[in-house]
Amino acid sequence: VGDDLFEILIDPTNAGTHASEDLLHIAIKPSGVLFERGVATESTIGKRTIWAADVQYATRSSPGRWIIEVRVPLDAVTRARGATPTWAINFTRYDSKRQAYETWSGARHNAYDPMSLGNLTLP
Repeated sequence: VGDDLFEILIDPTNAGTHASEDLLHIAIKPSGVLFERGVATESTIGKRTIWAADVQYATRSSPGRWIIEVRVPLDAVTRARGATPTWAINFTRYDSKRQAYETWSGARHNAYDPMSLGNLTLP
């Protein structure tokens, strides 16, 4: 709360459920990072557990900018839940200064609903 936030939401099965516990969730704030299966929110919207993946990240701040680089090992995602060649995926950003929440997929109501994610096809 009160910090900028960047999230990556991945459903490697692209099963088209409405269950947030199907998601692999990476949340990065200036104050720390969280890797989980499912999504932790103030009000419970589904089961969640820690996702023990070797995700690496780096952040850098400068006036008016916040840069994030994330490395997610492919096998951490495919092992997590029988992946398909096309994943459901979304990237979100919360800008605390503007009080604005934006999603790459254009999700309008619930960015944590796997049905609101976009698609990423692996080569």
